[in-house]
Amino acid sequence: MVGAEIAKKLKRSPLAARTVGRQLCIRPNIEFWRNTRDRDLLDEVMGALWWSYQHLDEQVRRCFSYCSIFPRRRWLDPEYLVRLWVAEGFVTSRNTGEELEAVGRGYFDELVSASFLKPVDGDKEPYKIHDLLHDLVSKVAGSDCFRADNGWEGEFPQDVLHLWVKNCKLDLISHKIPVPGLTNKQL
Repeated sequence: MVGAEIAKKLKRSPLAARTVGRQLCIRPNIEFWRNTRDRDLLDEVMGALWWSYQHLDEQVRRCFSYCSIFPRRRWLDPEYLVRLWVAEGFVTSRNTGEELEAVGRGYFDELVSASFLKPVDGDKEPYKIHDLLHDLVSKVAGSDCFRADNGWEGEFPQDVLHLWVKNCKLDLISHKIPVPGLTNKQL
């Protein structure tokens, strides 16, 4: 009964149903389900996606927010993405001797399982982010992650940490990019 009430709140959105459903599936506690049902956040698709995002592990959330540097509908290679996460220090190991790439792949698999990343073609690599989730992750990342592409000519946030630049004028790259806290620049 509680599950049906939650489903009704999600207004037939397959994406919201998958993301919320995954969080419910791994938490078979009736009190958690009741609390979920009573959340007004689930009345809107973006609210349901936000709720699902908040229930991801902190490191997984950080890795997903980093994905906002990639353009909408960009295909993502798991190995490449995991290597970036490891290089940025987003992946941590609780056990000595555990390979960071294996931990990062676990984060990636969790995002796939939670429907935050999906295969482009059925069940095979590469992967992509659903447009609504890309909107969410862009908001979540704020100015930490910034993307300048397709001739963009605005101002860069002064507190940007991760930057993606593609198809922009060369003088933009050399003069306007703030450097103080920037940790990653994808050109």
